[in-house]
Amino acid sequence: MTRDRLDQRQALSCSLVGAETFHEGRRIYEQSKAIMKDAGMRLRKWKTYDHQLQNIFDNQEEQVEGASGEAAAILGMQGDIGNDYFKFSSKSVVQYLVAGELDTKHTLLMVASRIYDPLGILSPFTITAKLLFQRLWF
Repeated sequence: MTRDRLDQRQALSCSLVGAETFHEGRRIYEQSKAIMKDAGMRLRKWKTYDHQLQNIFDNQEEQVEGASGEAAAILGMQGDIGNDYFKFSSKSVVQYLVAGELDTKHTLLMVASRIYDPLGILSPFTITAKLLFQRLWF
């Protein structure tokens, strides 16, 4: 099961995996570490909402810059571990809109491309920009 989860990820620079229980989370952690170690790779920056499991991660893992504290960046999102939510930064989009001209197809495409959302959580918003671009193109 753990091997299947790892196989589904072509590039494992950043991965998001869920577990229902503490024991399942620990099993995934230990199996993932062993599998990747056999391949000569090392998984790092483990984060969880389960405080007991996070203590295990903190005690067994070398501390990595950006991996400590309540906030963790993953797949373009900031995850607040203490309050159990994700947030997105629109800073680069807003800066581009303020600095640039707003009257070209190129501008619309550039703004839409600045939104990094590999999980599709922002799709209800980003699809609007893509549909608008499609209408403008034809």
